[in-house]
Amino acid sequence: MEIRIEFRTTDDGESAPSAVRFGARRVAVRAVLDRWYGRHDTWWKLDTDDGPCILRHAHSTDEWTLAAVPYAHGPTPAAVPRPPGANRLH
Repeated sequence: MEIRIEFRTTDDGESAPSAVRFGARRVAVRAVLDRWYGRHDTWWKLDTDDGPCILRHAHSTDEWTLAAVPYAHGPTPAAVPRPPGANRLH
């Protein structure tokens, strides 16, 4: 599936994703949560209308890929009931 990014200019003059297109489907970006740089790639952690995701931009090919979709929906691990004695040290 082709991934395309729409960009906007931030108040400090930088370019940031404003929407992600997964094929024909457009998903708005609420916020850039993090960004980090590798030797050949830039990684973006985004909060989108569909929840958080991590995108990888390969500089050499200008290709975008979906690198990860962090667990975002449902109960948090702390809210999941544990069986009696599960927290005991053995």
